[in-house]
Amino acid sequence: MTDLPGDDRRPPDLDFQTMLDFAPDAFLVCDRSGRVRYSNLQAEVLFGYTREELGERIIEDLLPHRFRVGHFQQREEYAGHAHSRPMGIGLDLRALTKDGREVAVEVSLSPIRGGGDPLVAAAVRDVSAQRKAREELEEAHRVAERAGRANARFLAVASHDLRQPLQAAVNYLAVLERRLGDHPAQEIVAKLDRSLTGVRELLNRLLDISKLEGGSVTPERRPLLVGELFDRLKDDLLPSVEEKGLHLRIAAHSVTVYSDPLLLMEML
Repeated sequence: MTDLPGDDRRPPDLDFQTMLDFAPDAFLVCDRSGRVRYSNLQAEVLFGYTREELGERIIEDLLPHRFRVGHFQQREEYAGHAHSRPMGIGLDLRALTKDGREVAVEVSLSPIRGGGDPLVAAAVRDVSAQRKAREELEEAHRVAERAGRANARFLAVASHDLRQPLQAAVNYLAVLERRLGDHPAQEIVAKLDRSLTGVRELLNRLLDISKLEGGSVTPERRPLLVGELFDRLKDDLLPSVEEKGLHLRIAAHSVTVYSDPLLLMEML
């Protein structure tokens, strides 16, 4: 609760108007009729009126037209049960400036009693920047959610469409393996089979990899022989290396590491 100017407890070297002007927020003091009796410098900055112009207005003049009737009723109700409190918690409060702009605000109310007519002090804070930042953050979150859903749908469709030709290749390879019998080309067939198996495993994990990027999947670590990993890489790379006339040499390794083989191959 704040006391009126003239209270004996007020510091003698600091008048009421000076204290108002030191306040960081717009500050208005209104009487029972809603007339603005006092204002500070920040109120002039926020609303665009001079102090004299503010003194000629009622508080509803500083609200958008659509809020005025309702605010008049709320003001009458508050006068009957005046107490310090924030105004309109959770609501989108707006102030109207002299040039017709609407400004997002937060308002705190407090009754002033000093022996005369009851007054109400209103601290008005411009929260336009905070409100805009919050709305932009919420919109970015919605965009990210939509992108995530679209990505999941794409992966599901792509995984299905890729499995069909892959399965056909596996079937043709099985037929070729049977027809070759003991032919030396069986070694190439075995390598192709390993490659197709790896591709099929990766396709089965496409959705999980997408979830991994979102932080919702934990890699399944298990013992992995580095030598076997290099052998798979050699099988995948050797045709391209030989085509370019290069030589690929990999030293034998018996080291065992702990990793998720599928995710590791995806990175490599």
